[in-house]
Amino acid sequence: MFKRIKKAGIKLLPEESMRFLNLHSAVKMVSSNLAGIFSLIYLYKNGLQIWQVCLALAAILILRLIVRPLSLKLVFRSGLRKSVLLGSLSYAGLFQLLYLVNGINIWLFVYIIYAAVNDTLYWLPFHAYYASLGANKTRGKQIGMRESLVSFGSILSPAAGAFLIVNYGFYALFAAASFLVLLSCIPFLGIADAKPGTAMNFKQALKKIPKSGFWLFVGDGAYSTGLVIIWPLIIFFLFNNYFTYGWIFTIALVSQTMGYLVLGAFMDKGHGRIICTIALSCAAVAMAGKILFAYNLKTVILFAVIDALVGTLYFTSLGTVLYNSSRSSKNTLWFQFFAESGWDIGGSLTAIVAAASSYFGFGLRYSLIFSIIGLVIVGKVSGKYYEKF
Repeated sequence: MFKRIKKAGIKLLPEESMRFLNLHSAVKMVSSNLAGIFSLIYLYKNGLQIWQVCLALAAILILRLIVRPLSLKLVFRSGLRKSVLLGSLSYAGLFQLLYLVNGINIWLFVYIIYAAVNDTLYWLPFHAYYASLGANKTRGKQIGMRESLVSFGSILSPAAGAFLIVNYGFYALFAAASFLVLLSCIPFLGIADAKPGTAMNFKQALKKIPKSGFWLFVGDGAYSTGLVIIWPLIIFFLFNNYFTYGWIFTIALVSQTMGYLVLGAFMDKGHGRIICTIALSCAAVAMAGKILFAYNLKTVILFAVIDALVGTLYFTSLGTVLYNSSRSSKNTLWFQFFAESGWDIGGSLTAIVAAASSYFGFGLRYSLIFSIIGLVIVGKVSGKYYEKF
């Protein structure tokens, strides 16, 4: 199969290539749901105060802004496929490096630098690669397939991660995650490269590439940092139990698995604007609900399930707008360069607000208000996109 795909190339087998890229993404995200959701908790348990953990996250995002131009040069030189593969391989070392962090030591700073370089090396070419391979008319279905694979493959990952921590320690968790990352590289053996589009320098890109991706990701960075990083920290501090934490996210993933396929196909039939409006409204209400009411196990599980269901709406809608806009631009790589720079700005601002909120004694919860502001920005950009249809 791999030899046939490699020989034929993506022009002859685009759907098959996309399925292999989705498979890679699913396996890699299993490792993130296994160990990634425990990474900041590991820093907290190993000597950092919670406001310092949030500042470490902000430092990674800000440093990504600085190193992304270097990653861009490497991607242009190596191609999309090789760059995503290199970024995937480097992720295996990230978890091993994290294990060396013990309080504010030299390894913390090495980890921050490595994480920033690693993230830009992977996500910049990955999004451009995904946009270049996919078809605009079936984008919702493709994203739905990817996210359903991720959810299905990751159903037991958070609970399994908690089991490994309690019984074998963090090193076993990080070793398992590194193995899964390496496993996720296998699909690349059979996928040909893709071209990002018209070659251009920074001045040309700044003039010709639409900035909708930048503003879309400023908003998403602010929202998603609150949703997938700050909110999980709040949950852990509420119960201070690895198993409870892991099972809450396992329950959420069960709720999420089937929704992506149905909603992705629904979006491709011309219902994207409706889904987007519902998603943003429900996401804002859910975020406000978590701030005001999620203080016990029942309400936390309720909002975890709500987040999972709303996420099927939100991330399918967001991905459709992002990848279709990227593919329609003159160069998908430059489009993603600006978009991900926006994500780092939105995400780092949320992390800094969370750090300040924690440092001054207000806790993390009220920093989620900043995530609601992010949703407003996403709504404005998405609304302009759907006005075209």
